[in-house]
Amino acid sequence: MLAIAEYQLDVLHDPIAARTSAETLVKRYATGDAAPMGYVIAGRATLALDPSPVGLDSALASFDRVPRLVPRSDAAAPALYYSAEIDRRAGRPSDAIDKLRRVAQVYPRSTWAARASLLESPLLLADGQPREAMRALQRVVRRYGSGAEASTARAWNTVLYRLYIRPPAQPPYVAAGRSIAGPSGKLKDVESIALAPDGKLGVATRTGFLLIDQKGVISRQTAVTDARQISFDDRGRMFVVQKSMVGRETDKGMARLALTASSTSGPKLLQDLSAGTRLSTGDLLVADREARLVSRFDTTGKWLGGFASGRITRMAVGRSDEVALLDSDTKSIIWADRTGKALVKIPPKGAGYLLESPADLAFDMFQHLYVLDKTQVVVFAPSGKLVAVFTPDAQSAFRSGKALALDDAARLYVYDDAQERVLVYQ
Repeated sequence: MLAIAEYQLDVLHDPIAARTSAETLVKRYATGDAAPMGYVIAGRATLALDPSPVGLDSALASFDRVPRLVPRSDAAAPALYYSAEIDRRAGRPSDAIDKLRRVAQVYPRSTWAARASLLESPLLLADGQPREAMRALQRVVRRYGSGAEASTARAWNTVLYRLYIRPPAQPPYVAAGRSIAGPSGKLKDVESIALAPDGKLGVATRTGFLLIDQKGVISRQTAVTDARQISFDDRGRMFVVQKSMVGRETDKGMARLALTASSTSGPKLLQDLSAGTRLSTGDLLVADREARLVSRFDTTGKWLGGFASGRITRMAVGRSDEVALLDSDTKSIIWADRTGKALVKIPPKGAGYLLESPADLAFDMFQHLYVLDKTQVVVFAPSGKLVAVFTPDAQSAFRSGKALALDDAARLYVYDDAQERVLVYQ
């Protein structure tokens, strides 16, 4: 029963079924060896289904049962780890750090210790301690040098060094010496780009969608009309916003949805979509240029309400469902939480930067926001404070940046409309 619940959550990505199976397990076999991990699965499923404060409290209750009832169980380490994740999401960073350090101290040889140090790193950075954040990552590299967690730690350390530790005279990026242009040598009429989890580059043009590997070979090609923005979820499934509909890739293929929103005059079919993204819950955020409104929809296309206003031409979502929205009228950026509450507004001009023609947005895993502005990339902290400005030298410059994507190490993938290719900076 535990294996079924784990499969439903981690393979099928069906948290409803996983929670039902886990709850049945702990009810029928409360004193069995599998019950402690059943509580962990139930908490994780709740966390996936309901990120609200009520959902966080419910998930935390499941995790806290394990160390209280069976402190020596193999499930104690993941339960403590996910309990720290609840504290992180709930805005209790010091509590989260304390729990993560307990995981590393009590279970030093466990994979959960490595994962705890990874999760601790962004919390330390948010507390203004970039060097301590790097030390936490280096512990992972030293102890788990050949594992997936160590590979992630190296990538994240690259980001921290680039933005906080490098000598000021050194540029944050240099040209990688390669570009992506497909078999024909040029990519024409590109509207949006995004990186899939396997490292392949998704390219949406006015007439189609391409999936290109690092060698420039097209592995997938699909006809798409009037694409405006694309993105991928952590399973590599595509979400594409077109002018009059959205496409949501499922296990059964691409589901096309025409969206209808409520208005003062009644239901209105949205026919001038300009941008969109997905939250971790699966809800869709879609901007209608004509109505100057961002609406929220569930996975079936049911309208759930308004999210933000403005002529939004690009959206990006971060690891905690923070959302950045680019308003083309004001050239400003609105930084909101998952409910649409504005947290920060980044004006087009501030100390050390000027956004003349902002075109695209992307988050890294530390919740820095990268803004592509025609010939430069400007990086902001979650507070809205400027972190870095990157303007390539003349030899490697892009002249008309139109679309932006980042990989796990925050390498820049910039589509230059002037050169009709994607340039890479590392």
